[in-house]
Amino acid sequence: MHNFFDWIVTFGILFVLWFLARSPYVWQDKLLEDRKAKDSSQLQRESFFKQLGGQEQKEVFDRWTRRITYMDKINDESDPERLMDLIHQTVIYGSDRTVNALASMMQYVYKHPYEDEDEKIIEYAEDHTQMLPMYTAVIISSLKNDFAGYKVDPLTIIQLKISDYDNLKNSYESCLDVINKDIERRSV
Repeated sequence: MHNFFDWIVTFGILFVLWFLARSPYVWQDKLLEDRKAKDSSQLQRESFFKQLGGQEQKEVFDRWTRRITYMDKINDESDPERLMDLIHQTVIYGSDRTVNALASMMQYVYKHPYEDEDEKIIEYAEDHTQMLPMYTAVIISSLKNDFAGYKVDPLTIIQLKISDYDNLKNSYESCLDVINKDIERRSV
């Protein structure tokens, strides 16, 4: 009987040791499965939106990109109705980061109007003139990541069009920091 009890205790100790040795792997497997499920869900959403509106996504991306590349010409988005349509389409097809960037931009525009009541252009600090192009570049960068999976630095997009970028680099970087902080605040 004493021998039988020793075997049970030994078997119990071996089982506990095996369980303790295996438990980190069980935890790791659980985390891996959760991550796979999350990635699968993300892929399904991306596939849904690509099937739903590939052409519409291309148009939204093209319209935002034109705001930078044709900055010095009359912008087709100056018509309030077209601008509202662009905002609407961006909300439909953009990721949460893109929508947060758009919301941040719109709040900035609401708080810093271009014209006063007499429709005279208001003078702003130097950074103000860089904020809207920087917001546009952030949205373009985010849309590029949404639709194509490519990450492009918004400052690179600004460099495509701004000839005096080197002189204003610190100002654009400061604007980007402000924008990124506001987007992160909205993401929480």
